[in-house]
This record gives sequence, structure tokens and C-alpha cells, in this order.
Amino acid sequence: SGQEPGTAFIWRRNDSDAITWNIERRIEPTSGSNVDAFGYALSLSGDSSTIAVGAYGEGGGSGNYNGAAYVFVGEKE
Repeated sequence: SGQEPGTAFIWRRNDSDAITWNIERRIEPTSGSNVDAFGYALSLSGDSSTIAVGAYGEGGGSGNYNGAAYVFVGEKE
């Protein structure tokens, strides 16, 4: 559709060399438009099991940008 609201990535350090990083997961919103700015800001919990991804332009259909935070919960290691 040509709409790209943004993307966030979860990276994991390679245990064998501790230098190489690999993309473990790509996170995208379920819907959105190219002005949402999903991924502009994020916050990671102390145990790295939860990430909040900001989209400051979300909800701006008529120029009223309310913003949104998407919360993703993974497994604790």
C-alpha cells in the first residue's frame, strides 16, 4: 500500500565471538501510515523481556497526532 509506519529490530550478540550481532526479530505495528514514526523511541525493561516502542505520529488522521506506545513482551532468559 506504500505505507511504512516504521520498524524496530531486536538484535542479539553472538555468544561465540561476542563481537557479531544478528537480527533476532523485526517488530512492526499491526497498522499505520508513513507519518507514525514507529520506532522513533523505545524503552527496554531491566531484564530485557519487555520493550515499549513509541510512535509519536500515531492517530494523526486529521493532523491531531496523539502518539502511541506499543508494548511487546518476550521470554526472560
